[in-house]
Amino acid sequence: MTIQVLQQSAEQMSEINQTFDLIYMDPPFGLQRDFKMQEEDGSEKSFSDHWESFDDYIQWYATIINAAYQKLNRNGWMYMHNNFIGNALVLSHIDREIRDNFYTNISWKRSGPKNNIKNGWGNIVDSILVIRKGNPYFEVEYTDL
Repeated sequence: MTIQVLQQSAEQMSEINQTFDLIYMDPPFGLQRDFKMQEEDGSEKSFSDHWESFDDYIQWYATIINAAYQKLNRNGWMYMHNNFIGNALVLSHIDREIRDNFYTNISWKRSGPKNNIKNGWGNIVDSILVIRKGNPYFEVEYTDL
């Protein structure tokens, strides 16, 4: 089994000359914010999640999903980690062939979510959109809780 992690810009998708059994994406969420963190060595890493509009963001996200699907082997999985609204809206913007291969949505509870119930229901989950191509291998591993 070969595992290869490509940490590169999604816009470079067309330059990748190989296909994959599994693609996992964790794109920006279209939040109109800047994010930064300081590494242990004191260096700073940051990225901007600003877009002209949320519609522009959804169009970009759909373009990336469409391109990634073309790099998926004939029996493969794609997982897209985002917030619920981003994943729900992008489904209507991806190519029909891909949308028809929508498999499920995984609701992933955030670790240590902040939810002030006095203000209403808080969003304490992220969405992982699952799309499959062909008939990919899947085996459930059962273990004691």
